[in-house]
Amino acid sequence: MLMRTPHDLPLVHLPCADDELRLRVLDPVTGADLALPDVDHDKQHCYSALFMIGKVSSGDYKVLCLSMCTSVSNGQQLCKVLNLSGDRRWRDTACPPAMVRMGRLDGAAVNGVAYLLLTTIHRRRLQGSNGCIVAYDLEKEAWRPASLPIPVPSNKQRPRDMFHHVLAELSGCLALLYDDGHSFMELWFLVDPDKVTWSKQCTITRTVPYPYQGAGYRGEPLWLLDDGRLIIWIWRSPEFSNVLCMYDPRTMTYTDVTEMPNSTPGGVYTGSLLGGGSFHLLHQGGLVQVQ
Repeated sequence: MLMRTPHDLPLVHLPCADDELRLRVLDPVTGADLALPDVDHDKQHCYSALFMIGKVSSGDYKVLCLSMCTSVSNGQQLCKVLNLSGDRRWRDTACPPAMVRMGRLDGAAVNGVAYLLLTTIHRRRLQGSNGCIVAYDLEKEAWRPASLPIPVPSNKQRPRDMFHHVLAELSGCLALLYDDGHSFMELWFLVDPDKVTWSKQCTITRTVPYPYQGAGYRGEPLWLLDDGRLIIWIWRSPEFSNVLCMYDPRTMTYTDVTEMPNSTPGGVYTGSLLGGGSFHLLHQGGLVQVQ
């Protein structure tokens, strides 16, 4: 399974001989992978985990792990952090200020900050705030005190909480995608994190031209091209293949790129295909290579 990662350093879950999934850094050029140490948590009681990787201003890569454990009586999510470029050991860090969502599309790391959507029921726990996103500073290894509000979608026919929310990193910005699962998507960029300024990039009101059932589709933005075209991964019900497509806001048309079966996740890699780069530096730093 591919994690939400920087475009030059994929982080994946790969199966091992003992049938467990292990976290690894993948080199798309050679296919080699570097194993990360296991997270030291109570495997008998932890039933869900979310991993995020980001690059801080020093150039170091850090991995954030959040887990849900039934053994924690107050219902908090446990949080650990690991420096890939440093001691490569998991360290305890503070719990999120409120419960965050644990899905693959519910968080994104941008410019050394990990952003996560709050669960709807826990947004009200942050008193005096209408924030929907919390932020973890990977460089300081601390949660930022203020939550971030999100913009109101232009479709006023449905309450904001009735839309799917997806976070992603696009063009160096935190991106928020609204979609109603049928015929509406809207993409916003957080252009100024300090002032919490959002800018609407495009609104899609054309029905996705792919069959779906039940709750409809989920859209995942992968890449925004220089000419404004948007690369989107369309997640559908298990009966259908997922579709990688390109939407052109000028012509309001979709173009198929490929289909992938079995709910296969996708991602974008922008590193060099000539070798070296971030993976080579980490390997030189002493991570263990798995044959």
